[in-house]
Amino acid sequence: MRKNNSFIYIIPILFLLGTAIYCPANAQKKQESYRDIFGYWQEYILNSGAKEKTSIRKITLNTEGNLTQSITYEMAPQCRIWLNDDDISFKNGRLDFWGGEFSGEMSDDKNSVLLTYKQMSNPFLLERIRDKKTIELIDRIEASQGKEYAYYILEQTGDGWECVNLEDLGLNKKSMIDCVNQIRKGKYKDIHSLLIVKNGKLAFEEYFGAEGTLWSPFLNQVLRDRIQMLASVTKSVNSALIGIAVEKGIFPSIQDPAFELFPEYAPLLDAEKNKILIEHLLTMSAGLEWNELDVPYSDPQNDVNQIIPKDWVKDSTRIQIKKTLGGYGYQWWMRSFKAHGKLIDAYYALGRAGQFIMVFPALDLIVVSTAQNYDYGWSTRFYNLVHKYILQAVMPVSKN
Repeated sequence: MRKNNSFIYIIPILFLLGTAIYCPANAQKKQESYRDIFGYWQEYILNSGAKEKTSIRKITLNTEGNLTQSITYEMAPQCRIWLNDDDISFKNGRLDFWGGEFSGEMSDDKNSVLLTYKQMSNPFLLERIRDKKTIELIDRIEASQGKEYAYYILEQTGDGWECVNLEDLGLNKKSMIDCVNQIRKGKYKDIHSLLIVKNGKLAFEEYFGAEGTLWSPFLNQVLRDRIQMLASVTKSVNSALIGIAVEKGIFPSIQDPAFELFPEYAPLLDAEKNKILIEHLLTMSAGLEWNELDVPYSDPQNDVNQIIPKDWVKDSTRIQIKKTLGGYGYQWWMRSFKAHGKLIDAYYALGRAGQFIMVFPALDLIVVSTAQNYDYGWSTRFYNLVHKYILQAVMPVSKN
């Protein structure tokens, strides 16, 4: 006698039907609860009544139906772009980022959120964006995802740089395409920009978002004029300014005691400190306690006038303090790269987290990059990029 098992099969069918009915209803309910926070938001930091723009956020649902910041365009203190930050919640008018680290209540009119950040005393304000141009900007940045990289000749912007095809200067285009593709795969982490000047002409200029993974021609236009923190690159700029000031007689000799520049600190002066010269400050060898990295510029002039004295250029890019790999001049670093069996000397400004202005005088080549890589090894990664891709592009292997 065979048993009737129909009831056994009915149970899972009823369960599936119930789930099918419940899931859309639950998703719709969740979407309704998030409706007030959906959209585009301008973030400000409030300081004594003044409002300073800090970022733009687009808040929506991800593919799983959960709340997300699909794009965050950070405008200050420097420009960065983030994608798909899901660490956000909104319930009963309260908005929380990062587990409550950054949180606040929505206004009654649903057009603003006053936020507090646990690590800062200043409050923040989100205001709903209705400006069509700003909304279009964010949507176009977001649409840059997945764009395939293709090298293109830079537009002339009237900023004083002559833009040319890199191949017209003898650079290998494939090497630079490979370089960008590796950046976009995340090999060099959060690189923001990479520029190459050859023979005084701008041949390569690319900008990146979302830790190097986001690129498009439109993104280049957006990020080109944005502020970037340069850290100790500023030291090298100061060195150049001191050279100009010395030549003009505005600044004393770098062989003078440094304390002469700070008469207000005369009570702190003693015989040993009086031995510290301005030159010691330029070479970071004053004997004062600080952290030094273990880790040139060519002959700066415009079309008519020498901007920085030639002797200063020579002295400041000459090794004054020897290091394990290269050395240090007057606030400029120096090292050599090996390419095709040759040693190529470079002088460069170096700033924390990946800020570089690197010059190869023998190649009439300048490489500029900005980044935000605070992990160990950020400088080594960039040296690798220069060696593996840029020098290979500039010094292609001979076919003979």
